[in-house]
Amino acid sequence: MLGANYTGVDLRCEEAARDLGAGPLYTYFKVTLPQLRSGLLAGAIFVFVEVIDNFSVNVFLVDLHGNTLPIAAYQHIRDFDDPLVAVLSTLLALLTLALVIVLDRVVGIDRVVR
Repeated sequence: MLGANYTGVDLRCEEAARDLGAGPLYTYFKVTLPQLRSGLLAGAIFVFVEVIDNFSVNVFLVDLHGNTLPIAAYQHIRDFDDPLVAVLSTLLALLTLALVIVLDRVVGIDRVVR
């Protein structure tokens, strides 16, 4: 969703900001990111729905001899009061980001999306 939204970003606005002396970070946060707001929101909603959906599927598919990661994380949150699940979630998010960056470097996101 964000990839489709990113193709619609008006590059002339970025160029105008850079021509007027804005740095790359300022240009990204003040010009590019507001144009991507709708795609970010749609992607966040989609991810939230998928996470909730996958948890409910895992609850019904788990048996006595094995656990899936979402079920084990839920049981840990229910039984203990420590930030282990938050750390695990952060590591999984960073791993996903690293995989997307590697995919972009090797194949190119534009070729995968189209």
